Amino acid sequence: MKFQRESVCSGLIDELRPLLRLHFDESEHFKDIPLDPDFEQYQKLDEAGMLRVFTVRVDKELIGYSILFVMTSIHHKQSIHANHDVLFIHKEHRGIGSMFIKYCDEQLEAEGVDVVYQSTKLSYDFGKMLNRIGYEHVDNVYYRKLKG
Repeated sequence: MKFQRESVCSGLIDELRPLLRLHFDESEHFKDIPLDPDFEQYQKLDEAGMLRVFTVRVDKELIGYSILFVMTSIHHKQSIHANHDVLFIHKEHRGIGSMFIKYCDEQLEAEGVDVVYQSTKLSYDFGKMLNRIGYEHVDNVYYRKLKG
């Protein structure tokens, strides 16, 4: 099993697509809104140094990812924050979640990130695991769909 940071490129995008579908099917609340990631925007953020893509591979096969947005905090301009976008590990390998998140945090800390924000959906809740590895439950998020 290999954890690593990768850049958004066409090859990685092609590998991500089937896992994104599994992730969507398992955890998306608004399933009537089609899955249609803006990979061009991800690439631009990556090129601007504002995106971190960490992957998990078994024998070179992609089995998980963590994608975060990294930038100086709007509220604390002296502090760099990483905001979770998506995190997914294939069901067959979920036991490695805490190791993977710790790896990602170590990489982020090494480059100067001060705070990492992780969010979980009720249908895909890994909050207890986050607590075990040192995260604090600080916010609750509520969604309201306005169209449809």
